[in-house]
Amino acid sequence: MLNTRTRHRLLLTALPFTLLACGPSAPEQQAPATNGIEVLDAALKAALPDVFGTEHLYVPKGELACAEADFTDHIHQGDSTSHAPIPLPSGGIQVKCSALLSALDAVEPCEPSGPIVRGVVVHYGLNSNAFDVRLQLLCLKYNDTTEEYEYAESDDCYRIKADGSLQLETGGLVAWRAAGGGWANYAARVMIKSDYNSAWVRLHAESEPNSAIHGEDVVRGLIAQNGLSEGELSLVPIATPQYRALLPDSTYEERGFHQGLAWVPVGVDLDDSTYTNEPFRAKALDVGSPCPHLCPNTPFQFWTAATSPRHTCK
Repeated sequence: MLNTRTRHRLLLTALPFTLLACGPSAPEQQAPATNGIEVLDAALKAALPDVFGTEHLYVPKGELACAEADFTDHIHQGDSTSHAPIPLPSGGIQVKCSALLSALDAVEPCEPSGPIVRGVVVHYGLNSNAFDVRLQLLCLKYNDTTEEYEYAESDDCYRIKADGSLQLETGGLVAWRAAGGGWANYAARVMIKSDYNSAWVRLHAESEPNSAIHGEDVVRGLIAQNGLSEGELSLVPIATPQYRALLPDSTYEERGFHQGLAWVPVGVDLDDSTYTNEPFRAKALDVGSPCPHLCPNTPFQFWTAATSPRHTCK
C-alpha cells in the first residue's frame, strides 16, 4: 500500500460533464468545464461511511467485473446519433512485467526526495476506434512540507507492442495528441453517460481524465505479490463513479462515471478474499490519480481511497 504519509483523497462530485439525449435530431453537445474537484475532509467522510468507504487501491474479482460492465454501459465511441461500446484490440493490451520493471529501473537518476520515487502514467486513446494506451515512466519530486508530488512534462512515451514488450517513442505524445493520434481520436469520438438516468454527450476534453498516474510502489507490489516477475499485466478499461451511495433498499445511487483503468494480473485467478500484508494478491490495481487535474508541473497527492465496492458485485 502507499506510504502512510500520503494523504487520502476522495471525490465528492462528478467530474465535469452532464449529458444530453442522443437521437437522430439531437445536436451533439459537450459537457461544461469546471474549475476543479471538491475534496471531503476527514470528519465528513467519517460521518458518511456508506457513501465514502475507506477502500483501497486494489479491486477484487467481483468489483472488477462490475467496473468492466460499467465501462460498457457508460463509455462509448461514436457520435450522438450512433455510438457503441469501445472494444479492446485483438488479444487485449498486455505488458510483460520484466519489460515494465526494466524500464522503471532505467528511469534514473531520480532524486530520492520522497516515499515514492517514480510514477507510471497511462494515457488513454483510441486506435481504429479500439481502446489504446501509451505509458510514461517518470521521476517524481516530493515536497516534504506539503507532502505533495510533482512530475515534469515530457513528450517521450512507451508503446506496448503486440508481444508485450515496450517500444520507446521519443516525442511520441506530440503525435498522440495531434490529429489522428490516440488522444485526439479519443477526444473526438468518446461519448459518456454519467449516470443511469442521463443521456449521452461528447466528453469535455479539457476536463475529462486523459491519463492516470500510479506510484511505482503499488505497481511493483502488484507484480511481486502475484509472482509475476516473468509474467504479464493486462491493462483493462473500466468506468468508475465519483459518487456511490448505498440506499435503504440495498441498491446504489451512482453518479459521475468516468474513464478508469485496472492493471490485471494475467494467469492469476482473482478472488474477493483479503490477505494480510499482501493487499494486491489475487487482485487488480485500480484508482490511479487522474490528469486533469493532477498533471505535469502540478503538485498532487496520490489517492489511496475510493468509493466503496458494491455488495451486489460477487
